Amino acid sequence: MAKISAGVELTTEPADDDVFPIVDVSEGLDVNKRKKIKYSTVKGYISNFLQLGTGAVTRTAQDKMRDIVDVKDFGAIGDGSTDDRNAFNNAISALATGGTLNITPSSLYYKVTDYVTISKSINVNLLGEVRSTDSTKNMFLVTANGVTFDGTGTLSGPGSFQQVGTSATAYGGLIKFAGTNTTTGVIKNSVVRNINIVNPPWSGVHFLYARDSLVSGCHFSGGPDTAYSGTNHFDILAIDCVDTTIKNNTSKDSAAGGNAVQFFCNTNLSLSYTPCIVSGNIVDGPWEKLIYQNSGGAQVVNNKAYSRDATPNKHLVQVGTDRSIVSNNTLRGSIAAFGPSGAIITGNIIYDYTFVGIHLGMKTEADVTFEKTIISGNVIKGEAPSVSNHVYEAIRISSDIVAPGYDIKDVIVKDNIIIDADTTESSSLGAISVSPSNASQFAKRIKVIDNIISCCGSYGISLSYIMDSNISGNTVHNPGGFATGSDLTNGWGIFFTSYSVGNIINGNKFIDDRTGAEHLASGVVHYGAGTFDNNRIENNGGYGFTATVINVGNPDTSTTRSQLRGNYAALEPLTGNFTLTAAATWDITNPAIDDGTYSKVLLVPTNASSTILQGGANAIYVSSIVDKTKFVVSTAGGGNAAGTETFFYEIIQ
Repeated sequence: MAKISAGVELTTEPADDDVFPIVDVSEGLDVNKRKKIKYSTVKGYISNFLQLGTGAVTRTAQDKMRDIVDVKDFGAIGDGSTDDRNAFNNAISALATGGTLNITPSSLYYKVTDYVTISKSINVNLLGEVRSTDSTKNMFLVTANGVTFDGTGTLSGPGSFQQVGTSATAYGGLIKFAGTNTTTGVIKNSVVRNINIVNPPWSGVHFLYARDSLVSGCHFSGGPDTAYSGTNHFDILAIDCVDTTIKNNTSKDSAAGGNAVQFFCNTNLSLSYTPCIVSGNIVDGPWEKLIYQNSGGAQVVNNKAYSRDATPNKHLVQVGTDRSIVSNNTLRGSIAAFGPSGAIITGNIIYDYTFVGIHLGMKTEADVTFEKTIISGNVIKGEAPSVSNHVYEAIRISSDIVAPGYDIKDVIVKDNIIIDADTTESSSLGAISVSPSNASQFAKRIKVIDNIISCCGSYGISLSYIMDSNISGNTVHNPGGFATGSDLTNGWGIFFTSYSVGNIINGNKFIDDRTGAEHLASGVVHYGAGTFDNNRIENNGGYGFTATVINVGNPDTSTTRSQLRGNYAALEPLTGNFTLTAAATWDITNPAIDDGTYSKVLLVPTNASSTILQGGANAIYVSSIVDKTKFVVSTAGGGNAAGTETFFYEIIQ
C-alpha cells in the first residue's frame, strides 16, 4: 500500500489500496491527526452512479454519461464550411438505443453534404442549426421506430429544388421517416416537435409507410426559390400512412416559387379509413392546399389559413371518403370532400374563396359512395366581382361520373350563411347547387333547410335530378345581385331544372330590396325538359318584386300532380315613398307583415315642412297591423295646413 502525499502529481492510476490524506482544517496542522481514504473508495464515488428511488441499480458514471452523446464528441465543428456528416453518423453509431443525441449550438451551423442515417430508436435534441447543401438528398434518413426530434434548433435546406427522378424517394427533404412496405415495413411512433424547418428543397418532414406519427409545435418557412413543375412542395408529406397527427404548427411564406401543400396525406393501403388529425395550425403563404388527404378519417379542426392559390378548382382543404370532419377552421379558400360518406363540415369561416366554397362530389368511379354528409353552420363569403371571375357556388354538391348508379343520398345543408356567391355574373349557377351529372343518377333525400343567402348570382338555390328532398325555410336575398339590365330576368330564388319529383319546397322567402327596376324574376322556377311531379310548393313568399312567385309551368315541362298552396307575393316593395295631404291616409301593404318576418314601419319625412306634423293636433299616426298585412298611416287634426308631406318608408323587423 502506498501513501500519496499532498502536492504529488499522479502519472498513473493509483492502486485500489493506495490512500489519500484528507485535510480537515479544524484539526490544525498535526499530520498525525489527518484522516486517510483509500483510492478504491474515491473511485467508487467518481465512477459509479446510483439514481434516487427504490429499485435503482448502480451504473458506472461513464455508462451514465453515454446516455447523451454530443456531435462535438465526434469532431463536429459547426463552422459552416466543414462537412460534419461523418461526425453525425459516428455519434449516432456510438449512441445506445433509447439515448439522446445532442446537437448543441456552434459558432455558425453544422454543414452536411449527404444524408445522416438513424437506424435505432433515439432522441435528437436539436439546439443548434444543421444545414443541408444538397437539394437531391434527405438530411436525416430515419429507418427505425420511436425516433424523436425535439428542441429549439433549426434544420435548413438549400432553398432550391432539383428533381432527380420520378418516385417519391427521388426528391430532397430535411427529415424522412422511411418505412419499406405496408405490412412488415411500417415505421412507428415518429415525433418531430418544436423545431424550425427552413427552406426545405422538396419536403420538410416526410413520412413513408408510417403509423402513429406526430408533428407538433414546429415552424416552417421558406422553400424553393424558383418555380418548378411536375410536382409540389410540401412542408409535411405522408404517403401510405395511418394515424398521423399534425397540430399547432405555423407556416409562413413557404414555397414562393411554386405550388405548396402544408400537409399531404395519400394512401394506397387496403384501408379506406386512415385517420389523421390536422389541428390548430396557422398557415400564411401562397398555398394551394392546407391539407390534401385522399382517404377517410381526417379531422381538420381549428386551423387558420390566410392565403391561397387563386387558380380555379384548387381547394385549401381537400379530404377523402369515410367519416372526415372539417370543423371551426378560418380559411381564405375552399373545402372539398370527394366520395364522402359520413363527412361533417361545420362551423367554418370561408372567405374570398375562388371557384367553389365547399365542394362535395364524386370525381371517379373509385368514389363509390356519396351519402350521409352534413354541411352546417358555415359562413361563406366570395370574392368581390372585380377581383376574380372564378367565384362560383358557395356550396356545390355534384358528380363527374357518367356511369349509372352513382347517386347522391342523404346530404344535409343547414344553417349556413352565404354572402356574395357566384359573382361571375354571366353564369347560371346557384349559391347552393345540387347537380348529379345526368339522368342516370339522382340526388335523393337531400335537405337544404334554414340557410341565409344574400346577394348571389343568378340563382339562390339550383337543383337538378333531385327527388324526395326537402328545400325549406331558406331566405334568398337579392338573387341576380351582381347582374344588371336584362340579366336581372334570371334573378330566381330556387331554380329546378330537369327531373324533379317528390320534393317539399316550403316556407322559403325571397327578398329584393333594391331600387329601380331591379326585381326578382321569380321565387320558385322549374325550367327545362324533364318531369316536375308530385312536388309540394307551400307557404313560400316573395317580397319586394312584382313578378310571379311560383313559375313551374314552362311549356317544355311535364308538370303534373304538384301542389301549390299558400304562396304569396308582395305587391309593395319593402321600401318606398308616399305623399300625404291634409287629413289623408296611406296604406302600406306587404305579406311580410303577415308572416312575422317584418312587424314595424319606419317613416322619415323628406321635406322641410315636416316639422309642422311633429306633435300637437297635426301629428302623424301609424296604426298597428290591420287586415294582417297592412299598416295605415294617417294625419290628424286637418293634416298639414301648409300642403303635402312626403315620407320615405321602410318595413323593418
